[in-house]
Amino acid sequence: MTTPTSGTFTFAVKNVTARQEADGTVTLEANERRVTGTDTVFTQYFKPGDRFVVKNPATTPATFDEYTVSVVTDDAELYL
Repeated sequence: MTTPTSGTFTFAVKNVTARQEADGTVTLEANERRVTGTDTVFTQYFKPGDRFVVKNPATTPATFDEYTVSVVTDDAELYL
């Protein structure tokens, strides 16, 4: 697993057909596993072991960075 890039990102959830942008924004800090959400509902979408995907606008074209969820604390915080 790679270390998260610092910044605020939109994030995506996989559904049956493809990835789609989810509600809210997330903040990741480099070298930390904590993800803080604003207007997010992590407990409805994630459990430990799930893939967590963020759209990284720092790349051109934007890429998707994937991580594995280790703990879902509440709707606004989880750990990778």
